[in-house]
Amino acid sequence: MAFSHLSELQRGLHQPPLSPNPPPPPPPRLPVSLSIAHTGTASDWQVMLSSSSYRLPDALTVHMGAFRPPPLTPTSLAQSFPLLLLLCVSPAECKAAGPDWYTVRVDLTVMDVNDNAPEWTMVPFPYLSVVSATAPPNTLVYKLQARDGGDGRFEVDRKNGHVRTTGLPLQRDREYLLTVVAADRQGSRSPPAVVSIIAGPRAPQFTNVSYTISIPENTPEGQTFLVTPAVSFQKQPVTYSLLINPSSLFSIQPETGEISLTRTIDYESDQHRYLLLVRASENQDSLSSAAEVRVIITDENDCVPEFQQSIYSKDGVPETVTTATSLLQVSASDCDSEQNAEITYYTLSPNFIISAHGTIFPAGPLDYERPNHLYEFVVMAVDKGEVPRTGTATVRLRMANVNDEPPEFSQPV
Repeated sequence: MAFSHLSELQRGLHQPPLSPNPPPPPPPRLPVSLSIAHTGTASDWQVMLSSSSYRLPDALTVHMGAFRPPPLTPTSLAQSFPLLLLLCVSPAECKAAGPDWYTVRVDLTVMDVNDNAPEWTMVPFPYLSVVSATAPPNTLVYKLQARDGGDGRFEVDRKNGHVRTTGLPLQRDREYLLTVVAADRQGSRSPPAVVSIIAGPRAPQFTNVSYTISIPENTPEGQTFLVTPAVSFQKQPVTYSLLINPSSLFSIQPETGEISLTRTIDYESDQHRYLLLVRASENQDSLSSAAEVRVIITDENDCVPEFQQSIYSKDGVPETVTTATSLLQVSASDCDSEQNAEITYYTLSPNFIISAHGTIFPAGPLDYERPNHLYEFVVMAVDKGEVPRTGTATVRLRMANVNDEPPEFSQPV
């Protein structure tokens, strides 16, 4: 970013006190051209001075003191910022404010910098057009659009981007390729663009060269998930059809190009990727073009985790087992994929814990003297889907008595 301003240089303003030999004053007002350029970081500014009426010292340097220009944004354009500069013959005199010093007060007006090249904004791509083989001169063929950001048979209006015929003869059904660029007033140029013009009728053009879309499994039958519109250069109705339709799984509306399923898809049993070829035709199929459509099926968390057994049981568990003793292994599976199939186990009993792999351990001492000598509790398997699903199973552990209590008399002896 760079800007310049014509200011006035004055000598002796705010002159330091106790200057023993003050220099003779120069003319009170001298036109000075001041240029300031931002060369790097926020504090890295380069100042250059010149004057046609006064010879400035050859070794003149600029000391900007504690001043830092404010951040410059598009909203600050055309605003003025006051700046006080101390100009010295040597850096040491900048610090000591020696005899040869100058004070300049300027107003900096920030100007816009042309740092964005023009960009083409025409759609669709590639850039296609048609023209009658008998078109008269000055016939509009194409309109170029760019934002700041042929062989003589066509010409481009430099102001509005209109491509027109020049009057030279055109060969019917021949394709003419024009390479065009856009430039702004500062000389920045866009990348070249190629416009294809056919002297005669042309097949419809899809708005995209190809299409890719992801749809979830269980998408309802007949629900539109993609539209593939095409442009008719002859302003005629366009008819759509599917040239490639795997397993007749897809259908397309002939008048609109809306694509839907003929049945729901299950991620776990069907393919995950499908390639379609859509044709757009007009004038009873004499003019047609095609575009690829890639359909990707994504998994939904529609499976519930299932344990291999609904009830897990074990008899004869000693009541003296430690917390490091593995008591039982449970296992569940989920028919979904990826994170929808990842399972975490939980138990609702405070007397037991369960590992990430479904192994059950005592959480503390167990007791044989409990109703029916039985521990019965529920374990859960929860998947990691966006909306988690849960499966459950029951665990029954029957305790075995251990001779860990000494005999006691019913009466004192």
